[in-house]
Amino acid sequence: MDPLCPGCGSLHRQIDGDLDKMVNAGQINLVYHPMNFLDQDSTDQYSTRASGAILYVASNDPNTEHLMNFVSNLYSEDYQPSEGPDYKATGNDKIKAQALKAGVPEAVIDKAFDGQYNKWLTAVYNYTVSRPELQNQSGQNKGSMSTPAVTINGTLIDQTEISQLRLPQQQALLKSLGLKESQVGQKGVLPKIGSAGAPESLQ
Repeated sequence: MDPLCPGCGSLHRQIDGDLDKMVNAGQINLVYHPMNFLDQDSTDQYSTRASGAILYVASNDPNTEHLMNFVSNLYSEDYQPSEGPDYKATGNDKIKAQALKAGVPEAVIDKAFDGQYNKWLTAVYNYTVSRPELQNQSGQNKGSMSTPAVTINGTLIDQTEISQLRLPQQQALLKSLGLKESQVGQKGVLPKIGSAGAPESLQ
């Protein structure tokens, strides 16, 4: 995910509520992979600064609820900046405000903008885009990696198929996991596919 990516924003706004419930119920393990390749579509390296803040919070605030809320806030419709010519300079103070609103301690977020993860983000980008298992198998991005990229037990979920089937992202996620909507957040009710199984068919 890239904090500036509009597709990532749309995805998160649809599924973050369920992700939060499933994580808290022990139904899934959630791993974020922030990237910064859309720096070119901002005027002030927004992706690097926002992704760096996500990484710092993940490493220094033990309350995972704060992290999940912070990510959700960065993608909220009334905050996420536009990419490209519509981008408006978004300073660290605005990123910080989203973290504070999520419950991140001020002492943590104040240290999140010194660039300590910049080299790491560059290395992650170079590695991630070269992974064959993350390359799209259909659509206009076939043969390349794009965001949002969602994997379940290591298998990439086909965003083109979701679009072609006109499935809401929430429905596609739950279908892939083998969970009914009524089961989301129920402790002891685990996804049908288990911890290693392939995602269920979306058809």
